[in-house]
Amino acid sequence: MQELAWSKPKLKHLATDLLRMIDQFNKFSNAVSSLVVSQPKIKIRKKVIEKLVRIAEVNNNNILFIFYSISLLSKKKFFSI
Repeated sequence: MQELAWSKPKLKHLATDLLRMIDQFNKFSNAVSSLVVSQPKIKIRKKVIEKLVRIAEVNNNNILFIFYSISLLSKKKFFSI
């Protein structure tokens, strides 16, 4: 991982909001990915993704989180049963 100024211990206090936002983004994307991958059948996974996209369309604040989370799903995890 790249060394970023706000990730250094002595500078973290300067970017608390940014670090909180990054943490929230990571938690949300992990939850969305887990929700999809935890479904036992591909048809159900597809329906979950479609539902998440519909939710994202209604709530524009979460659309990037959801699309990013879906993009994290590797084809191997998504298509393996």
